[in-house]
Amino acid sequence: MAEVTASATVEFDSKNEEVVLNVSGMESVRGQVFLSSGSYGSGVVTMERSLDGKHWAAMGDAETFSADGVGSLHDCRATGYVRLRVSTAGTSGATIWMALAAWSDAPVTGVGNGG
Repeated sequence: MAEVTASATVEFDSKNEEVVLNVSGMESVRGQVFLSSGSYGSGVVTMERSLDGKHWAAMGDAETFSADGVGSLHDCRATGYVRLRVSTAGTSGATIWMALAAWSDAPVTGVGNGG
């Protein structure tokens, strides 16, 4: 089984903070968000997909992360890149850790962090 990962600790109050992962050749991707410091406010993190790493579209609905460890799992077979992005800045001064992991049961080479 092949697996690639990417993660970043970001300010939840800063819109457009992101973590990007190249998922070419992967089958599934999971996004996860954890609170690092502070408390959750009104911020929103959106999981997005792209074929080229430049033009992005939402990958499901935006989620308001209000509990530790909230995540989502998606099929990414027809996707080049996936990112988690703070789409609405929070107001609580929190720091969050965003992580992406993608995997495939087939052997894959040349895949890694696109960000």
